Amino acid sequence: MWYQKFDSYIWQVGYHRSDSDPCMYTRQLADESRIYLILYVDDMLIAGSNQAEIGKLKGNLHDNFAMKELRQARHILGMWIERNRTTKTL
Repeated sequence: MWYQKFDSYIWQVGYHRSDSDPCMYTRQLADESRIYLILYVDDMLIAGSNQAEIGKLKGNLHDNFAMKELRQARHILGMWIERNRTTKTL
């Protein structure tokens, strides 16, 4: 039931569910960049280069769902995440 509410909401705000993974959503922005949102049980990972849009998404999610922001992800689903802000890569 929670997932159905989330799926409906995220679709309404312009995100599209991946054909290959029903827990991955993307949104292409006007500047051609993308925001990626990945769900896994009760964890969520949001990635993208447009920090303002990511901030708006987080605010909207906080307004509509009971959630808390933990910290920058370093590990998810058995994968380590390495970010390089200089080269803007993950």
